[in-house]
Amino acid sequence: MPFTLCVLPPQDDTSLSWARRLADDLPSVNVVVAHDEAEAKAALQQAEAAYGTLPPDLLPDANKLRCLPAPNPATTTPNSSSIPSS
Repeated sequence: MPFTLCVLPPQDDTSLSWARRLADDLPSVNVVVAHDEAEAKAALQQAEAAYGTLPPDLLPDANKLRCLPAPNPATTTPNSSSIPSS
C-alpha cells in the first residue's frame, strides 16, 4: 500500500542517505525530505508517516499522520518537570 513519509529537518548525511535508500528499496513509499520548516509544513499535509522531531506548531498540518517514530528513543533521561504528577 503506497504512502508518503516526510523526513523532518534538520538533515545530515545519515538522514539523507537513509531517505535515498528507503526510496530506492521501497518504491511504494513516497519519501519526501524536508530541508526546512516550510518544506515540512507542505509535506505534512499529505504524509501518513513522518520521521524526526515534529514541532508542536506543525502538528495542525499533519492531518493524515498515522505514524511518527522517535529518531532517538530512550537516549535521554526525562526531566522530572516533564513528567506529569499524579
